[in-house]
Amino acid sequence: MLGWVLNTHQQWIGRQLADRRYVVTRQVSVPDAGPNAQEALSLEVARSQVTRGRQALEQGKPGEAIASFRAALANQPDLPEALRGLGMAHALQGKDAEANEEYERYLKIAPQGPEAAEVRRALSELKAARARR
Repeated sequence: MLGWVLNTHQQWIGRQLADRRYVVTRQVSVPDAGPNAQEALSLEVARSQVTRGRQALEQGKPGEAIASFRAALANQPDLPEALRGLGMAHALQGKDAEANEEYERYLKIAPQGPEAAEVRRALSELKAARARR
């Protein structure tokens, strides 16, 4: 029963996100689900929001990407891939201080994460650009 409930809620949330009508917050309620199921659902929603953010970046829409990454962080405040994406979106907008802050947060949370080398490289580029000014 719990599996069906989670699957049904995930499908509904996915449709709402795809329609861009709703922003899901951390307070997602799943009937008859324990805290582990709630956390799993929250993580799944956050990951789908990260995917939307990445797609927006690929389409050259950093404003939409920022909204998606922030929504992901509302569900999972320490999600490294959302922090990296938010840093990238800020960098595309020329907001170097904000990009730097998000990249630093990423490295604090996931210093050995799968994208840590890329984040360090982006930080170095931001520092080099600042030095040239």
